[in-house]
Amino acid sequence: EWYTPLAPFAHVTNAAVDPPGQAKPEWEIMVLLAEKLEEQAQARGINVFKDAQGIRRSLKGFARRLTFGGKFTAGDHERVAEAITSVSRHTGVTSWNAFKEKGFQRFSSLGAHPGSFGNAGDLREDQTFVPQTWRTQKKLPWPTLTRRIQFYIDHPLYMELGEELPAHKDPPTSGGDYPLVMTGGHNRHSVHGFFRTNPITLALEHGEPAMWISTADARARGIGEHDLVRVYNDIGEFLVRAKVSPAVRPGQVIVYHAWENYQFRGGIGHRNVIPTPMNPVETAGGYFHIQHTPAILQPGHNDRDTRVEVVKAGSSAAAP
Repeated sequence: EWYTPLAPFAHVTNAAVDPPGQAKPEWEIMVLLAEKLEEQAQARGINVFKDAQGIRRSLKGFARRLTFGGKFTAGDHERVAEAITSVSRHTGVTSWNAFKEKGFQRFSSLGAHPGSFGNAGDLREDQTFVPQTWRTQKKLPWPTLTRRIQFYIDHPLYMELGEELPAHKDPPTSGGDYPLVMTGGHNRHSVHGFFRTNPITLALEHGEPAMWISTADARARGIGEHDLVRVYNDIGEFLVRAKVSPAVRPGQVIVYHAWENYQFRGGIGHRNVIPTPMNPVETAGGYFHIQHTPAILQPGHNDRDTRVEVVKAGSSAAAP
């Protein structure tokens, strides 16, 4: 599927090393899990269950259905990839071996993934992709209750909480009533967690996790460049290096994303202080455009508006 406008190509990545230890290809894992699930269900006399949508599902023959009537075995991951490639409608690739040889292929259409409905446009090699042109040029309806661009949501829960229209609300004191707001953002030197431990890219910054703090806030706390500091709130604490900068707004500290916990002292990272409060409207249902889908409107581990205090590590400042 193609549901992000960030990359116009499908890529095939060759294995760098053989699977270590008991690691297995994903297809083999799925088949083995399906077989074990069916085995356990049979042993417990559970043949039918209701899924999240209330639909009755049968566990009898589950593994056989997954493998298309036994056409594919647990070790047939290459044949499965070939079968998927042969029926793909949005890359123009018909041969898995040719796809592997070339290494990439431009997407030709959005595909059938439900996450693609937010793009709603045609892909052309000679044009920059613009989402929603199906609705603006082809006049297809928008996937909202009114079938138009909709800002007003007269859902009872939205109305009860005063969110039927976009409006500013001061953020809650998430994490406790502390003076600094911890925010984040995409780091510059890796693709999420990929390459985050690469010595070459780490040499472009502190070489370990760092927290940006304003010059004024650092001065008030006796914190200097590269000092080890303790960041804490009612949820927890972590240790990190300070990066003092006049570009940071007073009252704000920044920890950019994708640092792994094991890169912090004691294996405790900045996620340890993020309480992740959920907006109650995220539990609303009944409207297509405000339902939960993968990566859209789902409660997430948010690093925005988390309240913290920062002190120099080893200082006598009171801990939470």
